[in-house]
Amino acid sequence: MEYMNSLLNVGTKDVRMVAICGMGGLGKTTIAKAVFNHVFHSFEYKSFLANVRENSKQDKEQICLQKQFLFDILKTEVREVSSVDRGIKVLKDRLCNKRVLLVLDDVDELHQLIAFNCHSDSARKDCFGPGSYAQLSKDVVGYFKGLPLGLEVLGSYLREFKSVAEWKNALEKLGKAPHSKIQEQLRISFDALDRYEKKIFLDIACFFIGMDKYYVTKILDGCEFFATSGIGVLTRRCLLKINHDDKLMMHDLLRDMGREIVCQESSDNCGQRSRLWHCEDVLDVLTNSLGTNQIEGLALNMDGPVKLTLTAEAFARTQNVRLLQLNYVPITGGYEHFSKKLRWLCWHGFPLNSIPKNFYQEKLVAFDMQYSNLRQYMSELSIF
Repeated sequence: MEYMNSLLNVGTKDVRMVAICGMGGLGKTTIAKAVFNHVFHSFEYKSFLANVRENSKQDKEQICLQKQFLFDILKTEVREVSSVDRGIKVLKDRLCNKRVLLVLDDVDELHQLIAFNCHSDSARKDCFGPGSYAQLSKDVVGYFKGLPLGLEVLGSYLREFKSVAEWKNALEKLGKAPHSKIQEQLRISFDALDRYEKKIFLDIACFFIGMDKYYVTKILDGCEFFATSGIGVLTRRCLLKINHDDKLMMHDLLRDMGREIVCQESSDNCGQRSRLWHCEDVLDVLTNSLGTNQIEGLALNMDGPVKLTLTAEAFARTQNVRLLQLNYVPITGGYEHFSKKLRWLCWHGFPLNSIPKNFYQEKLVAFDMQYSNLRQYMSELSIF
């Protein structure tokens, strides 16, 4: 609030535009409402327009917003707003000399600002009683990594439970199935992406968090996803972060949301999902011949105490796999069964001394064979 007030500097005579940006559930609307309620007494003309994104999908909806704004300011209905462009002109004519406080909540497109001449070119107490469970409360905060929406929703959810055991059990449940209300809010940003950006987001959420931006961009460009621009969009929409080491980072709740979207592709049959990353799911698919052409990415890491040998034939039913990680997984049988659409192969601890000739590699972009027995590799492909 203090920072927002310093940015607005209500006492000045110039025009100020302040944008609050961030991922869904961060508290942007709450801050905007609090600021509005704090300063609106200083303005004769004021308006708070909520749900702009939802109410601006069609021109007639934008016109209704323009009319609502004018009514809030002029206290009378303005009939001459027959189109968005006409509304812009009316706004200019009627409001050009008025000192106005306008809040546009939930804006995600430039045209929503233009419709109001708002763009760069126009000028209750704590409920904790004695004996509350301090460590569990810290666990809750830790789970949501400080996301206010998560704390609000889960706080309401956990009030239904009366014992420490119930709280712990509820948190364990959330670890496997994130709360639906939080998922719904976070998914708004995902649903606004185009099909390439959605694929990039899901690939990163399932396989590439913590990896080098340049490395992942080459892989996804190899998948013809236009990754340079797509990663830029995800970053600007706060669905992805690039840290100081150029690593791709993502809030845990956004990662969980992405993975839940994949799980919802088929709740019962893992083989019908586009991406597999849980060891149990991958082994279930590969050992029980449940693979399908729906699978585009698959990751299996077996560097723990459990060792298992798989047959190459298990991959014969997964011919649309683009991304494959098989760390410390021994394979027997013919390598011709692997997908010919592979762009990324990460196989730490590759068991053979050389790449079999029947292993199709023409479309590979990145080939990570660290800690392997590989001694000879005759190809122009770069090894990472």
